[in-house]
Amino acid sequence: MRAAIMPWFNVFHGSAVNPGSWLFLQSQKNKKILSEPLSIQRPCKRLAIYMERQSVKSVILRSVGYDAGAKILEIEFRTGLVYRYSGVPLNVFEDLMHSAEKGKYFSEKIRPRFPVKQAGA
Repeated sequence: MRAAIMPWFNVFHGSAVNPGSWLFLQSQKNKKILSEPLSIQRPCKRLAIYMERQSVKSVILRSVGYDAGAKILEIEFRTGLVYRYSGVPLNVFEDLMHSAEKGKYFSEKIRPRFPVKQAGA
């Protein structure tokens, strides 16, 4: 990474490290002196996925979004909780959006069939 893009990763032979940076804290924690040029990426525990959702008319669903590339269906419930269902084909999403009873379609065709994780959990 170039210093112009992310200055907190500017660690070169003989240069100072920002005392507030992750690298400085790790070096102090491990009591190591950084003397070699490093290429470092900030640790990432979770990749944030932002998906645009459409409001829907339903008793239990508030909004629905779909990522065709990742085959992820994101559903926001009236309670405010958001869940992501993986491996959902495009035709299932389209059928859900065209269904007259979206809550019923979801309960019968999506909930029991696809793996789910709560978004942001």
